[in-house]
Amino acid sequence: MKKSINLHKKVSILIIGLLILLLIPIFIFTTIKKSPICNVDVTSVKKKDFISTLSTTGRIIPEESVEIKTSVSGKIILKTIKEGEYVKKDKVLLKIDKTPYLVALKEAEFNLIKDENSLNRLKDSPYELTKAKNELIKANTNLEYLKKKECIYKELYEKKSISLPELDSLTKEIKDAQLHVTQLKVDIEHYEKVWKDDLSEVEKKLKLDKEILKKAENELKETEIISPINGVIIEDIVGLKEYVLVGETLFKIMNLDKPLLKAKIEELDINRVKPCLKATITGEWLPADRNYLEGEIMKIIPCATSGEYPYMEAIIELKKFPSDLLLIPNLSADIEITIDKMKDVLVIPQNALINKDGRYFVYTVEGSSARMKKVEIGVSNEVEVVIKKGLQEGEKIITSNKEKISAGVKVRERNL
Repeated sequence: MKKSINLHKKVSILIIGLLILLLIPIFIFTTIKKSPICNVDVTSVKKKDFISTLSTTGRIIPEESVEIKTSVSGKIILKTIKEGEYVKKDKVLLKIDKTPYLVALKEAEFNLIKDENSLNRLKDSPYELTKAKNELIKANTNLEYLKKKECIYKELYEKKSISLPELDSLTKEIKDAQLHVTQLKVDIEHYEKVWKDDLSEVEKKLKLDKEILKKAENELKETEIISPINGVIIEDIVGLKEYVLVGETLFKIMNLDKPLLKAKIEELDINRVKPCLKATITGEWLPADRNYLEGEIMKIIPCATSGEYPYMEAIIELKKFPSDLLLIPNLSADIEITIDKMKDVLVIPQNALINKDGRYFVYTVEGSSARMKKVEIGVSNEVEVVIKKGLQEGEKIITSNKEKISAGVKVRERNL
């Protein structure tokens, strides 16, 4: 009886073991057959013309800002503008009392006329000089006459027709005539020097009068402070003052005739951005009939400061700027800089890339399985990236659910 029970147990164990052995392959097969397939979005590697861009933001800045200063002092009698106001070129901003400058102008005009009259009178030779010149003519004539007479007297004296005292008397008369001529020449030289000195003095005064008159005219004109440019008053320094001094700053005006954009270029993009690159500018301040503005980078300015990562600022000139568009400083703008244009290159979407410690990979689809491939990338934009090595045109790459798959995993394409 006991032996029969033991035999029965052994048969039962054997049957159970056989069943287990039969069920294991079925379980494994069923499990493998029912393992999930990952659904993924797929696209093909394509060749196309590619535009590499850099997106950043910036702010409107003026081409220049101008300090408006006084050239004259005086009481303010009119002020027509306030801070934040847009002004056009040649608009009168402020008036200073011009009464003292009118008085100075009239005085300068009077002095100029007076000295012009003095100069006109001096242009004619003075009486003393004219008289001396006439006397010199007579004295020279008389001297010539006496010299001829002396020749005759000497002949007569040799013939003993006249006495020696008569010849000596003529000789003395000639010496006196020569002294008179010499004295007249000295007098004429003196009169001419005095006359020329007087002329020079009056001419100097006249020149000074003209300078004073011009200064008075300019100062009178400067009592009206006029805007030299179109722009916005950004600082009203004069405020409520009643009196201003020479050289005092009144206003600061930003020139917005040709506004510029200042855009920050991050450290990673410093070597990509250069002058003359084109840019597209958008902003909420643009009118409905204008989607964007065109620009071009004028210059790059290094702006690294202590405690910050290095960066640069790109100054962008707006091209074909509409004259009817009024901009104010510090308006924000979205900027897309065109870095490069390439023809017929391999391009894939940015969302297909996998970055592992600076190395790049993609998942391709081979048959129904995912395969990981290392790639070398080139320039990129916000959407796409150029592939230098690692892929061929037409290969299928996975663009979604990359975190759920690994090499060899079965995948199902949702779209091509």
